[in-house]
Amino acid sequence: GIDQWNFVLSPVTASQDPTGKYTRKWVPELSTLPNTVLHRPWEAPSQVLKDAGVVLGETYPHRIVTDLKAERALSVDAVLKMRR
Repeated sequence: GIDQWNFVLSPVTASQDPTGKYTRKWVPELSTLPNTVLHRPWEAPSQVLKDAGVVLGETYPHRIVTDLKAERALSVDAVLKMRR
């Protein structure tokens, strides 16, 4: 890697909240979602979102980063370009 400071934490695979307790406390908009989609509400079936009262783009924002691998590649390229 380029250094220890340029890393990307995935909200899905690197969650430090396996039980969902922290997320439910601090993101009450998602508190009624099941654990399976709590950290990735954009993957929840529409009925699950509806049952939880979650409307993406209204009660909870849409994802900002949709392609994490591509964004990480852009970040690495930008850092390496800056160092040249």
